[in-house]
Amino acid sequence: MGPDTREKASITEIVRRGRPKMAPTGFEVKVGSEGRASLIVGTSDTARSQGSGDVEVLGTPRLLALCEEAAVAAIASQLPPEKTSVGAHAEIDHVAPSFTGAHVEAIARVVEVTGSRVHFEVEAREGDTVVGRCKHTRVVLDRSRFDHA
Repeated sequence: MGPDTREKASITEIVRRGRPKMAPTGFEVKVGSEGRASLIVGTSDTARSQGSGDVEVLGTPRLLALCEEAAVAAIASQLPPEKTSVGAHAEIDHVAPSFTGAHVEAIARVVEVTGSRVHFEVEAREGDTVVGRCKHTRVVLDRSRFDHA
């Protein structure tokens, strides 16, 4: 059996078995959903105030929080009340400074949903200038896991 035959057989077998069964997640998030978050950079948002540097520009920790806020906004209306999402992973590139008083907006887009994990690409801009990009993953969980007894 040549490589082409094996490939066809495996595809035929997959079609015959049907889609793999996944545990029900209790929610549905649409790929392509978008959310936005914005801020006017204040002194509490700066690298100096955030402890991530010694200059008066938007700190990377605050930029990451803005990206997460946009991701939350992208899926909030799609989750039932008993569900919430928590940040699980982020990769951020902070590529340009934003000074105090600047308006920065982050736009998050859902690019993939795998089980309870929702994957985002986020871009933050100050006007036409890209100031950051982030790949972010959130996990959807039952809100009751966070109740204190």
